[in-house]
Amino acid sequence: MKVNFDICDRCATCIAVCPVSAIMMDIESLVFDEELCTECGICVISCPVGALTAESKQDMKRVT
Repeated sequence: MKVNFDICDRCATCIAVCPVSAIMMDIESLVFDEELCTECGICVISCPVGALTAESKQDMKRVT
């Protein structure tokens, strides 16, 4: 997953909806645990400001 930090307001919605707890917030940014992430796309869909995007074509198929 890719985060656009210019528009991310760090609301933590993505953290709350992640079914596998693969997203964490450190002091300055979001951190995705690639080993835990299943690329389900729930975080992308739930982001209220559209700050998250899928990086691969496989991710996009799951999100759309």
